[in-house]
Amino acid sequence: MGNLFKVILTVSFVLLSLVSCGARQEVRKVLSAFMDTEIVLPGDMEVYEDGTFSLAVMDSLRPVKMIIYYDSTECSGCRISHLIELEALYADASEDGRYDVVTVFSPGVEALEEVRLQLAIQDFSFPVYIDTYGSFAEENGSIPEDERFHSFLTDRDGHPVFVGNPVGSERLQCLFQEVLAGIHNQ
Repeated sequence: MGNLFKVILTVSFVLLSLVSCGARQEVRKVLSAFMDTEIVLPGDMEVYEDGTFSLAVMDSLRPVKMIIYYDSTECSGCRISHLIELEALYADASEDGRYDVVTVFSPGVEALEEVRLQLAIQDFSFPVYIDTYGSFAEENGSIPEDERFHSFLTDRDGHPVFVGNPVGSERLQCLFQEVLAGIHNQ
């Protein structure tokens, strides 16, 4: 437990070092509040996988999850075109066996069909979840609006324990692996 706490503090320090001194207190407060919440994956989400859309079965996922969340304020088409960058993370999760990656799009009603169309065109080799009814966004209102907080690892109880996207940053990847190890050594 001591090592996990050290890693969480290190992750917090990394996030805090990315902002100006005046904003550090605010980021610290937001991060602390966010890490005290429980993330819920509602059962009414759709999943696009293996060329088809279907109702997601959230109970089949591992308890530890790396969640990557795109809300309605982000350009869904732009984000979908870059999802291929997550392929290595999905491969790592599959090989590792300790966690699942859950990529969630929560588009507004007006963008829902465009998201479905773009996912069908791209036809990724990994599942992508669609918050069709806005339930994920509604049940997880504690997720900060700041998109730096939209990629996070949850522990077995659904609490965020790591904030950031480990893809593309060796430093964050190392911290991510340390936090994962800490979760599984508890």
